[in-house]
Amino acid sequence: MVAEDANSPAAEMFSRVTDKTMTMDEFTQTIDEILFANIDVTAAVIAWTLIHIAQTPGVQTRLLQDFVTQESATMKADVLFSDYICATDTMLHWTIMESMRLSPPTFFSLPEQSGQHKVQPGGGALPAGTPVIIDAWTLNRRSEVWGSNSFEFDPTRFRDLKASDYRYSLWRFEMGPRNCVGQFFADKIIKMVSTVARTRFLTVVARCCVGHAWLKHSAFFFQPNRLYTVF
Repeated sequence: MVAEDANSPAAEMFSRVTDKTMTMDEFTQTIDEILFANIDVTAAVIAWTLIHIAQTPGVQTRLLQDFVTQESATMKADVLFSDYICATDTMLHWTIMESMRLSPPTFFSLPEQSGQHKVQPGGGALPAGTPVIIDAWTLNRRSEVWGSNSFEFDPTRFRDLKASDYRYSLWRFEMGPRNCVGQFFADKIIKMVSTVARTRFLTVVARCCVGHAWLKHSAFFFQPNRLYTVF
Protein backbone atom coordinates (compact mmCIF):
# COMPACT_ATOMS: atom_id res chain seq x y z
CA MET A 1 0.00 0.00 0.00
CA VAL A 2 1.16 3.57 -0.64
CA ALA A 3 2.04 5.61 2.45
CA GLU A 4 -0.32 8.55 2.82
CA ASP A 5 2.45 11.00 3.63
CA ALA A 6 4.83 9.75 0.93
CA ASN A 7 6.13 12.56 -1.26
CA SER A 8 5.91 10.78 -4.60
CA PRO A 9 3.84 10.79 -7.80
CA ALA A 10 2.51 7.34 -6.86
CA ALA A 11 1.22 8.66 -3.54
CA GLU A 12 -0.39 11.63 -5.25
CA MET A 13 -2.04 9.32 -7.77
CA PHE A 14 -3.25 6.98 -5.02
CA SER A 15 -4.99 9.91 -3.34
CA ARG A 16 -7.36 9.87 -6.29
CA VAL A 17 -8.29 6.30 -5.40
CA THR A 18 -9.07 7.50 -1.90
CA ASP A 19 -11.34 10.30 -3.10
CA LYS A 20 -13.01 7.98 -5.64
CA THR A 21 -11.89 9.86 -8.77
CA MET A 22 -9.80 6.86 -9.86
CA THR A 23 -10.48 3.16 -9.39
CA MET A 24 -7.97 0.76 -7.86
CA ASP A 25 -7.75 -1.08 -11.19
CA GLU A 26 -6.90 2.16 -13.00
CA PHE A 27 -4.22 2.93 -10.40
CA THR A 28 -2.56 -0.50 -10.52
CA GLN A 29 -2.72 -0.67 -14.32
CA THR A 30 -1.02 2.72 -14.60
CA ILE A 31 1.73 1.71 -12.17
CA ASP A 32 2.23 -1.57 -14.05
CA GLU A 33 2.54 0.36 -17.32
CA ILE A 34 5.22 2.60 -15.83
CA LEU A 35 7.23 -0.11 -14.07
CA PHE A 36 6.98 -3.20 -16.25
CA ALA A 37 5.53 -2.61 -19.72
CA ASN A 38 8.56 -0.87 -21.24
CA ILE A 39 11.53 -2.55 -19.59
CA ASP A 40 12.74 -3.90 -22.94
CA VAL A 41 12.55 -0.43 -24.49
CA THR A 42 14.52 1.10 -21.63
CA ALA A 43 17.14 -1.66 -21.90
CA ALA A 44 17.51 -0.98 -25.63
CA VAL A 45 18.04 2.74 -25.00
CA ILE A 46 20.70 1.97 -22.37
CA ALA A 47 22.49 -0.40 -24.75
CA TRP A 48 22.53 2.11 -27.60
CA THR A 49 23.69 4.88 -25.27
CA LEU A 50 26.71 2.80 -24.24
CA ILE A 51 27.43 2.00 -27.89
CA HIS A 52 27.30 5.64 -28.98
CA ILE A 53 29.53 6.65 -26.08
CA ALA A 54 32.00 3.91 -27.01
CA GLN A 55 32.20 5.32 -30.53
CA THR A 56 33.05 8.81 -29.29
CA PRO A 57 35.96 8.82 -26.81
CA GLY A 58 35.69 12.59 -26.40
CA VAL A 59 32.15 12.28 -25.09
CA GLN A 60 33.17 9.43 -22.80
CA THR A 61 35.97 11.56 -21.33
CA ARG A 62 33.68 14.56 -20.89
CA LEU A 63 31.07 12.41 -19.14
CA LEU A 64 33.64 10.98 -16.74
CA GLN A 65 34.82 14.50 -15.90
CA ASP A 66 31.25 15.53 -15.18
CA PHE A 67 30.73 12.49 -12.95
CA VAL A 68 33.90 13.24 -10.97
CA THR A 69 32.77 16.83 -10.47
CA GLN A 70 29.32 15.63 -9.40
CA GLU A 71 30.78 13.11 -6.95
CA SER A 72 32.93 15.82 -5.39
CA ALA A 73 29.94 18.13 -5.02
CA THR A 74 27.85 15.36 -3.49
CA MET A 75 30.55 14.55 -0.92
CA LYS A 76 30.56 18.22 0.09
CA ALA A 77 26.74 18.09 0.37
CA ASP A 78 26.48 20.97 -2.09
CA VAL A 79 24.13 19.02 -4.35
CA LEU A 80 22.26 15.73 -4.21
CA PHE A 81 22.87 12.92 -6.67
CA SER A 82 19.14 12.89 -7.42
CA ASP A 83 19.38 16.56 -8.43
CA TYR A 84 22.06 15.65 -10.96
CA ILE A 85 19.95 12.81 -12.37
CA CYS A 86 16.95 15.11 -12.74
CA ALA A 87 18.91 18.01 -14.24
CA THR A 88 18.43 18.81 -17.93
CA ASP A 89 21.50 21.03 -18.40
CA THR A 90 24.22 18.39 -17.95
CA MET A 91 26.40 16.42 -20.35
CA LEU A 92 24.67 13.29 -19.08
CA HIS A 93 21.22 14.57 -20.08
CA TRP A 94 22.43 15.79 -23.47
CA THR A 95 24.09 12.43 -24.13
CA ILE A 96 20.89 10.49 -23.38
CA MET A 97 18.89 12.86 -25.59
CA GLU A 98 21.37 12.54 -28.45
CA SER A 99 21.46 8.75 -28.18
CA MET A 100 17.67 8.56 -28.36
CA ARG A 101 17.69 10.97 -31.29
CA LEU A 102 19.99 8.77 -33.37
CA SER A 103 18.65 5.45 -32.04
CA PRO A 104 15.02 5.97 -31.00
CA PRO A 105 13.33 3.23 -28.95
CA THR A 106 11.15 2.47 -31.97
CA PHE A 107 11.97 3.53 -35.52
CA PHE A 108 8.28 3.80 -36.39
CA SER A 109 5.29 4.82 -34.31
CA LEU A 110 2.26 2.62 -33.86
CA PRO A 111 -0.47 3.46 -36.40
CA GLU A 112 -2.96 6.04 -35.19
CA GLN A 113 -5.91 7.67 -36.89
CA SER A 114 -8.23 10.62 -36.48
CA GLY A 115 -11.99 10.29 -36.45
CA GLN A 116 -12.27 13.61 -38.25
CA HIS A 117 -11.33 14.82 -41.71
CA LYS A 118 -8.13 16.89 -41.44
CA VAL A 119 -6.71 19.54 -43.78
CA GLN A 120 -2.91 19.62 -43.54
CA PRO A 121 -0.57 22.62 -43.98
CA GLY A 122 -0.03 23.13 -47.68
CA GLY A 123 -3.54 22.06 -48.60
CA GLY A 124 -3.22 18.29 -48.28
CA ALA A 125 -6.19 16.37 -46.91
CA LEU A 126 -6.23 13.45 -44.49
CA PRO A 127 -9.56 11.60 -44.62
CA ALA A 128 -11.07 10.40 -41.35
CA GLY A 129 -9.88 6.93 -40.38
CA THR A 130 -6.60 7.12 -42.32
CA PRO A 131 -3.81 5.27 -40.45
CA VAL A 132 -0.78 7.50 -39.82
CA ILE A 133 2.73 6.27 -38.95
CA ILE A 134 5.65 8.52 -37.98
CA ASP A 135 9.11 7.61 -39.30
CA ALA A 136 11.13 8.44 -36.18
CA TRP A 137 14.50 7.56 -37.73
CA THR A 138 14.04 10.12 -40.52
CA LEU A 139 12.38 12.77 -38.35
CA ASN A 140 15.18 12.65 -35.77
CA ARG A 141 17.90 13.06 -38.40
CA ARG A 142 16.58 15.16 -41.26
CA SER A 143 14.79 17.98 -39.48
CA GLU A 144 16.54 21.32 -40.10
CA VAL A 145 16.78 22.02 -36.38
CA TRP A 146 19.62 19.48 -36.06
CA GLY A 147 21.96 21.34 -38.42
CA SER A 148 24.44 20.08 -41.01
CA ASN A 149 25.91 17.35 -38.76
CA SER A 150 22.58 15.72 -37.95
CA PHE A 151 23.90 12.21 -38.66
CA GLU A 152 26.75 12.59 -36.14
CA PHE A 153 26.68 11.86 -32.42
CA ASP A 154 27.10 15.28 -30.82
CA PRO A 155 25.38 15.65 -27.42
CA THR A 156 26.39 19.31 -27.12
CA ARG A 157 23.86 20.22 -29.83
CA PHE A 158 21.24 20.20 -27.04
CA ARG A 159 23.18 22.76 -25.02
CA ASP A 160 21.79 25.69 -27.01
CA LEU A 161 18.40 24.21 -27.91
CA LYS A 162 15.19 24.72 -25.99
CA ALA A 163 12.61 21.94 -25.84
CA SER A 164 10.27 24.09 -27.92
CA ASP A 165 12.91 24.21 -30.70
CA TYR A 166 12.69 20.48 -31.35
CA ARG A 167 9.17 19.77 -30.11
CA TYR A 168 8.09 18.27 -33.43
CA SER A 169 11.56 17.22 -34.60
CA LEU A 170 12.40 14.61 -31.96
CA TRP A 171 10.57 11.33 -31.41
CA ARG A 172 11.38 9.75 -28.05
CA PHE A 173 8.27 8.92 -26.05
CA GLU A 174 5.71 9.82 -28.71
CA MET A 175 4.10 13.26 -28.97
CA GLY A 176 1.01 15.07 -27.80
CA PRO A 177 -1.10 14.64 -24.64
CA ARG A 178 -1.11 10.83 -24.84
CA ASN A 179 2.63 10.22 -24.82
CA CYS A 180 4.30 7.49 -22.78
CA VAL A 181 3.37 7.61 -19.08
CA GLY A 182 6.67 5.99 -18.11
CA GLN A 183 8.96 8.49 -19.82
CA PHE A 184 10.05 10.32 -16.66
CA PHE A 185 10.73 7.07 -14.82
CA ALA A 186 12.61 5.64 -17.80
CA ASP A 187 14.80 8.74 -18.10
CA LYS A 188 15.94 8.36 -14.50
CA ILE A 189 16.76 4.67 -14.96
CA ILE A 190 18.77 5.35 -18.12
CA LYS A 191 20.73 8.13 -16.45
CA MET A 192 21.51 6.13 -13.32
CA VAL A 193 22.67 3.05 -15.24
CA SER A 194 24.76 5.20 -17.59
CA THR A 195 26.38 6.95 -14.63
CA VAL A 196 27.34 3.69 -12.92
CA ALA A 197 28.59 2.18 -16.18
CA ARG A 198 30.76 5.15 -17.06
CA THR A 199 32.34 5.46 -13.62
CA ARG A 200 33.24 1.74 -13.41
CA PHE A 201 33.89 0.66 -16.99
CA LEU A 202 35.43 1.91 -20.21
CA THR A 203 33.67 0.67 -23.36
CA VAL A 204 35.26 0.84 -26.80
CA VAL A 205 34.41 -0.35 -30.30
CA ALA A 206 37.01 -2.54 -32.05
CA ARG A 207 39.64 -0.33 -33.72
CA CYS A 208 39.45 -2.33 -36.96
CA CYS A 209 35.89 -1.14 -37.54
CA VAL A 210 35.76 2.04 -39.63
CA GLY A 211 32.67 4.06 -40.47
CA HIS A 212 29.64 1.77 -40.39
CA ALA A 213 31.75 -1.41 -40.51
CA TRP A 214 31.27 -1.76 -36.76
CA LEU A 215 27.53 -2.19 -37.29
CA LYS A 216 25.83 -5.25 -38.73
CA HIS A 217 22.13 -5.26 -39.41
CA SER A 218 19.26 -7.06 -41.04
CA ALA A 219 15.90 -5.63 -42.05
CA PHE A 220 14.85 -5.17 -38.43
CA PHE A 221 17.87 -5.52 -36.13
CA PHE A 222 21.07 -3.53 -35.54
CA GLN A 223 23.94 -4.68 -33.36
CA PRO A 224 27.67 -3.95 -33.03
CA ASN A 225 30.16 -6.38 -34.53
CA ARG A 226 32.54 -6.01 -31.62
CA LEU A 227 32.23 -4.06 -28.40
CA TYR A 228 34.83 -4.31 -25.64
CA THR A 229 34.35 -3.47 -21.98
CA VAL A 230 37.53 -2.65 -20.06
CA PHE A 231 37.27 -3.16 -16.30
